[in-house]
Amino acid sequence: MATASIPGFKARLYVATSQGAAQSKVGELAECTLTIQEGAMDATSKDSNGWKEALAGLREWGLTGSGLYLLETSDPGQLTLWNEIAAQSSIWVQLYELSTEAAAPTSGAQTWYGNGIITAFDIESPLDKPAGFKLTIKGTGALTKAAATS
Repeated sequence: MATASIPGFKARLYVATSQGAAQSKVGELAECTLTIQEGAMDATSKDSNGWKEALAGLREWGLTGSGLYLLETSDPGQLTLWNEIAAQSSIWVQLYELSTEAAAPTSGAQTWYGNGIITAFDIESPLDKPAGFKLTIKGTGALTKAAATS
């Protein structure tokens, strides 16, 4: 029986200056991790019969990624990242998990999107490897998940 899992290498990360603005793919992305967390508030009382109790707390999300660093003229996505951190602006993020080898998002993509703040954009220039970048985005506000359609 074939698995319905999605190969990670088919994922694509797109960024824009705001929701509804033209999106640019972040080129040469090698790794990308979307983290969604929910806090817990301690609600333990003397009526808890010796067990800790909790209430759901605030949620947050963030994204980290890394890849090969490209010249600005060859990758508008990486240029958008630089421009937004330099301007101290928020950035629109859309992560697509593609079920096909499509070069661009299609109707078969599962997607997460939201607004975030770039908290780190590292450019690495090692002696014996290609130049690379690392990216950290902290979500601000809700993260929306849209299910794949076919």
